[in-house]
Amino acid sequence: MALIRGWRFLDSARINRIVQTLATDLEGRQPLVFLARTPVVDTDDDEIVGKFKGQVFAADIIADDQEAVVYDTVGQFQFVATNIPNLKMGSRLGQGMINRLARLRRNLPQTNDMRFLTDWENNVAEMLVTGIRQRINSLICAMQLDTLNYNRFGIKLENANWGMPADLKLTSAVGWNNAATATPLTDLQVIAQEVAPDTYGEIYNRVTMSSKAFRFLTQTTEFQNRISGELRYNFGAGQLNVRDAGAMRQLLANILGLEIEIYDGTYWERANGGARTRTRVLPSNKVILSNSGDDNNREAMDFANGVVTESIVSGIIDEGNIGGEQFGPISYYTGNTDLNPPDIRAWAVARGFPRKHRETATSVLTVGSF
Repeated sequence: MALIRGWRFLDSARINRIVQTLATDLEGRQPLVFLARTPVVDTDDDEIVGKFKGQVFAADIIADDQEAVVYDTVGQFQFVATNIPNLKMGSRLGQGMINRLARLRRNLPQTNDMRFLTDWENNVAEMLVTGIRQRINSLICAMQLDTLNYNRFGIKLENANWGMPADLKLTSAVGWNNAATATPLTDLQVIAQEVAPDTYGEIYNRVTMSSKAFRFLTQTTEFQNRISGELRYNFGAGQLNVRDAGAMRQLLANILGLEIEIYDGTYWERANGGARTRTRVLPSNKVILSNSGDDNNREAMDFANGVVTESIVSGIIDEGNIGGEQFGPISYYTGNTDLNPPDIRAWAVARGFPRKHRETATSVLTVGSF
């Protein structure tokens, strides 16, 4: 039996439409930088992705009628199957709220009551879709960092990675919080101007870091000496206003020839024990180098988005009123069929995971233990 018959404002199809339309609106008000740059590709669960792996050799020079050398292999295809996990969260509607909604339902013609119902449903949908998109954004950042650690409710991922070469995952010899001896500009230039182009043919034109990492960078002796050279002026102690973040970003960009992006996005998580914690998307001591030309380029990386299983089962058991098979994220209502307790739950779910098709598309630098 469908849960929501007779409750026009508790309609899974309605909340699902709100979830779909809110996605674009939320992107403008709550920027999710990594998700915004990554194409979301509808994908079958067992889709096979082929990658060419191997060493390419230059052809031999041979004379007419001379027999050419046959090599065992020039390269091979590595086939990777995508197993897509679920991203899901719910919000419980208890007896008190249900009773209030029932009272309002009896007075729907009243304008204030209608406004309350609309605001309430929009808030539920916004909370749910934001939670799903924040998790997707954090997963895409983890992919660009090539490290994912997750341990919640029986799911444990420890140092999961997407195959980034070790020489693109570097650690500064001296942490950037050591102002006198750290060499942050050299650290970045070695990756962007030497390792990436010389070894992999990659051109990075953007650096993404936290405000804390940026502040440490601008306080180093190396940075201030390079600024003096750039401006041909020897600053005395305390004369360079490193608190002028806009000017410092522009000066750093001029020196490195890279776009400087500061990102401090966070999201809330509830721990297994119930405690709430605020988590950074990009750890404050990690710096990502990337190429803006790869933004929304599915040849570099994407987010595999699958059909949500709940949308398949819903029609079979006549529960949730989702409306047939759909790619996520979707949202719907359920409740206890034995009415013990008599509550209702709003859900949002997606089925997906980020994929990195070119392992060298990003590089990561650990700049200290702060």
